[in-house]
Amino acid sequence: MSDVALALVSHTNVGKTTLARTLLRRDVGSVFDQAHVTETSESWVVTEHGGHRLVLWDTPGFGDTARLLRRLEQQGDPLGWFLHQVWDRLADRALWCGQQALKTLRDEADLVLYLVNATEDPEEAGYVEPELSVLEWVGKPVVVLLNQTGAAGAGEDLLKRWREAVGGHALVREVLPLDAFTRCWVQEVELLDRLAGVLEDARGGSADADADGASGAASSSGAGAGKAAVMRELATAWHARHAQVFEDSVAALGECFLETLTDRESLPGVTAGGAAKRAAMDALAERQEARETALTDRLLSLHELDGEAAARLREETRDVLIQGTAPLDRTKSAIWGGLVTGAATGVGADFLAGGLTFGGGAVLGAVVGALGGAGLARGFEVVLARGKPQVSWSEEFLHAALRRLLLRYLAVAQFGRGRGVVGEAAVAETAAELAPWRATLEEALSTRADDTRRLLKDARKAGDGGARGNLVDASRGQFDAVLRAAIAKRFPNVSGSRGAGTG
Repeated sequence: MSDVALALVSHTNVGKTTLARTLLRRDVGSVFDQAHVTETSESWVVTEHGGHRLVLWDTPGFGDTARLLRRLEQQGDPLGWFLHQVWDRLADRALWCGQQALKTLRDEADLVLYLVNATEDPEEAGYVEPELSVLEWVGKPVVVLLNQTGAAGAGEDLLKRWREAVGGHALVREVLPLDAFTRCWVQEVELLDRLAGVLEDARGGSADADADGASGAASSSGAGAGKAAVMRELATAWHARHAQVFEDSVAALGECFLETLTDRESLPGVTAGGAAKRAAMDALAERQEARETALTDRLLSLHELDGEAAARLREETRDVLIQGTAPLDRTKSAIWGGLVTGAATGVGADFLAGGLTFGGGAVLGAVVGALGGAGLARGFEVVLARGKPQVSWSEEFLHAALRRLLLRYLAVAQFGRGRGVVGEAAVAETAAELAPWRATLEEALSTRADDTRRLLKDARKAGDGGARGNLVDASRGQFDAVLRAAIAKRFPNVSGSRGAGTG
């Protein structure tokens, strides 16, 4: 078995453990808003394939690196001198933590991932320069990762400023965004691909750097394969794994939407009264709630979000409002509000807010109990199938549902583990993180407006008793195309986004 080892390092309390949790898809280590939470180095396997493993080391944060650097520069054998000292972790905790980090880098790491807080101006982050100088003593290639880039992501200006700030250090090979709050999986694909490139540049794409046998890189694909080749194989497998998750997610979205498109509830007759219509709408709403709850669970499972992470995501998104593109006007709002009875849980009352609540387990708090045509005008409608009256979702609702499902996927797919405790601030952050995607989705949907109209028309025929035909493929295809276009738009320079999951 051959390992490639990555070591996460940074100034203390910048977010190494949180990013490790995001990459590993599990809650490892401890996360608190205080310095030196991580005091010893720990390692975990990120992924493995073909007898190879990608190992991630989380290290203690650097503290007073300027003082450490001065001490290193005063010694004849600086690194050897420092690492052989026995520091009192209570008397000089910062230096002791720095010692542990440097030992891991020297003894274990093939590549160093140096995490910085992108909310800080690089010229004002005074710790960065001495920390990079300390990393120069170690001599391992460094990739700088920008954490906490915000909902809008890392723009070219931010990347440019950080690249200029660290450009004087030869060991810094790349500067990439990877936010533990809002990263999207395509950025992880890009990260592993770039790391393979860094190793290829550093080692000439061969195994010569492994000649001393220290890495034990005798792989199943042939002796002396080299860390660069191993990393490339792991990166390819990582991409394939996420491509399958994307495809399975699209399938789940398409199936959920198709069930919504063709869902009907029969009325006892053409003269059915308000009570019968309320019962029909309640039945539709309850099925929709169960359908979307099941979809959420499926997406969480596909993205390996369970336990605390899944509960946190459900809680944060429960009250996040995804605004519609055409809110009700005052007259319709008044009519609609007068018809809400709160008799059941469901989806209809959401239109009062001009959109749809993003439910993580509970779609809405109250359902419409509407009387007559006014209540049906917005979310529901009465249709005739083979001469029999039925209640179905209105076209306006279906357009909004399509957008809601797209955003539901994106909320899960870009979920990082950096938010910590759930609260009002976390809910607001979730809404802010999804906001930049809305315009991107609208642009992608506008280019496929004809396909959406055709899908709704064909679904209406199927609901009236016609053949379902290619509706399954058409529904999946709509989600596939829109999500690929949106991801590519949001991450135009990321190789994984151009295929959005295709090998």
